[in-house]
Amino acid sequence: MASSSCLKQGSVPMNNIHVTPEATYEAVVADAKLFMATLERLHSRLGTKFMVPIIGGKDLDLHKLFKEVTSRGGISKIVNERRWKEVTATFVFPPTATNASFVLRKYYFSLLKNYEQLYFFRSNVQTPPPDILQNPSAAGPGLVIRPPQEPLALTYTPQPRINSSDLPGECLRSLKQAHKEDDAKVKRAFQTLLTYMGNVAKNPDEEKFRKIRLTNQTFQDRVGSLRGGIEFMELCGFEKMEGGEFLFLPRDKIDPAIINSAGTELNSAINNPFFGVL
Repeated sequence: MASSSCLKQGSVPMNNIHVTPEATYEAVVADAKLFMATLERLHSRLGTKFMVPIIGGKDLDLHKLFKEVTSRGGISKIVNERRWKEVTATFVFPPTATNASFVLRKYYFSLLKNYEQLYFFRSNVQTPPPDILQNPSAAGPGLVIRPPQEPLALTYTPQPRINSSDLPGECLRSLKQAHKEDDAKVKRAFQTLLTYMGNVAKNPDEEKFRKIRLTNQTFQDRVGSLRGGIEFMELCGFEKMEGGEFLFLPRDKIDPAIINSAGTELNSAINNPFFGVL
């Protein structure tokens, strides 16, 4: 299974779709199997592809990710309060997964954002005890009591992709920071990555431009040996395959927005001496 992929998931253009939650928020949080089943059915209902991604050689625990984010109030609240590091810290990734935080957030937006809207914000209804319902004043000041409700239906409307095309730029900044003592090596890595992205953009049907042997010495010298080099390519859609021997970008998973954004960021990284510094 792929380490990272540009899938047509989550917030994608679509006609309005009326979706009703199949269970309460408490139920899907308590039962990982129910969570996965309802998540898969939601993607099926929306017509979006779904697969469990791999980070650092292991299946990403989407159930844990959903619980960690919603327990802090949801993804928008976490991002606005700059608390994403708290979520990342609850996972244990190997040292080689240098950009796990960026990848983790990307997958939340693409795989779980709509699920959060449906199951956390629309059916997260806590039912107070009967005596509180009959006598709301017993609840105490500042507490708003809502009677038991059936899960509400949610209508999805077209939304733009969120953050996916911004991630490669963040990855490049991390790469430069990690190797700031060797500007020539960093610039050569950026130039090599730009060549890869340009080849994909110009020749999307040519497999030779979408498949790279990880043990290739030139690749290792210029990209693979640098902290963040392989992660950048994974963020652009490349996946490890054949036992980790190759990086491969499937034709149907090329995301032009991400490839173009990566090219723009690489050009800026090469030509702007303050890139990753300010």
